[in-house]
Amino acid sequence: MKNDQEDYDEIMSPELRKNNYFQVLDTDDNLVAFFCLDQNEQREEQVEIGLGLAPKLTGHGLGSEFITVIENFVKNNYDYKVIVLSVADFNLRAIKVYQRAGYVKRNTEMVHSNGGIYKFDIMSKKI
Repeated sequence: MKNDQEDYDEIMSPELRKNNYFQVLDTDDNLVAFFCLDQNEQREEQVEIGLGLAPKLTGHGLGSEFITVIENFVKNNYDYKVIVLSVADFNLRAIKVYQRAGYVKRNTEMVHSNGGIYKFDIMSKKI
């Protein structure tokens, strides 16, 4: 995350992070994942999520369960009707997880991230 200074500053600063970040701990209280929620100010029924799973846990079939945990958290704590996420278009494994969970590609955008410019797919799902 240090390659993207803006994201790094946000996650490291309680002022910038606000109450938008949530952690997922294993049974030994080790951080294994996080997600953040960012309300769309123009479309109050929508929330954009960002998420991260510990690299050692990727590729083990946990993505679908993690998405379900996030969706249930949103449903149980907020009134959002649509979840939006963005994913690098080269991250085919993540895209498959999102598609299996019912997310649909709505459009694409070029994003400055980790020292480069990458094409991201914008996906959404009604909850």
